[in-house]
Amino acid sequence: MNKTATNSLLQPAQKAKQDTSFKGSALCHQVMAVVKKRNTGLQPMLTPDQQKLFGQQQLEQMADLQNKMMKTQLDLTDQQVPQVYRLNLQSTTQMMADMNKLQDDQRKLAKMRDAKS
Repeated sequence: MNKTATNSLLQPAQKAKQDTSFKGSALCHQVMAVVKKRNTGLQPMLTPDQQKLFGQQQLEQMADLQNKMMKTQLDLTDQQVPQVYRLNLQSTTQMMADMNKLQDDQRKLAKMRDAKS
């Protein structure tokens, strides 16, 4: 699974080298799609404790990916990189918490609708 994801990530990297206009959100969307596909396939294999650790690792990976893109795009200094990483990790953590809450709310709403039917 990781080998497939790695091979899939090489394609956008090569495209970005050849086409300098392919960067930013377009590149990010392709990379995130590959990572999401890998993570979706991995989830059923993990125990609940492993899923919790994996969730934290995902947050850190997302923040790191954002940091790397911002470092390149904004030409961040070495001093700015850890500061931006902390902010990216905080915002990613909040975003994921909001998404999880939304998914929980949608599940509850669907159950209520099913109960009414």
